[in-house]
Amino acid sequence: MTNNSATRIHNLLSAASKQPDSKPVVAGWIEIFGVEEKNAHKQVVLVVNKLNLAFNEIERIRSFLQNSRFNESVYSRTFAKAEAALSPQILHAQWNSIKQHLTPDVFVSLEYCGEILPAEEAVVAAEDFDRIKELIKQLRSLLDDSSVPVALKVLVEHHISIIDAALSDYPIIGAASLKRAAKDAIGDFVANSEIIKENESSSVVKKLGSLWSTVNKVADGVLKAERLALLGTSLVKALEHFTK
Repeated sequence: MTNNSATRIHNLLSAASKQPDSKPVVAGWIEIFGVEEKNAHKQVVLVVNKLNLAFNEIERIRSFLQNSRFNESVYSRTFAKAEAALSPQILHAQWNSIKQHLTPDVFVSLEYCGEILPAEEAVVAAEDFDRIKELIKQLRSLLDDSSVPVALKVLVEHHISIIDAALSDYPIIGAASLKRAAKDAIGDFVANSEIIKENESSSVVKKLGSLWSTVNKVADGVLKAERLALLGTSLVKALEHFTK
């Protein structure tokens, strides 16, 4: 299955087209994006952040078409509609304010772009995501042990949040979310090397290593243009050490 910016935006807007006309826009995006935050103010922030990711994907499609010498008049009107549907300016409105922009030509245009844009990556299989989620569940269970040092618990919870965010952003930006997570992890491992070293034999650290190893393998298995290993050796070495 082709997976690129155009197919992801097509999938996102297809989901948007199925929401009830009278549904509040914020509530609709919370459902579509799978936002689990309970704080209403943070919900809006998270929705806006994800809409911004979607805007960036549209810009990537536009840049490809411009570099490929496509006449801008061919796609500018439909892209403007897609951007209007994704606009944070209508978060206070009802869903029909979004659906009015989702006319058939928008989807035809995105389908065509999905065919002509390069296939950036393969689609991550559902079972791979399930494996990552199960490891997160196991890691959280280990953190319930009162004997886990506070500093280690804070570090691991931060890494879980990094991976949770990557899984949440994946439908919008694809495996770039996993690459970004790995980059964040590399810096965090370096900055907190003492905490890791002090607890390297603990089941928590070993499970964290297994989690990152799985994320690394999943991303590396679907990326076409850039292998995750090229991000550097720090994460790989850390993972090998944790999982011995």
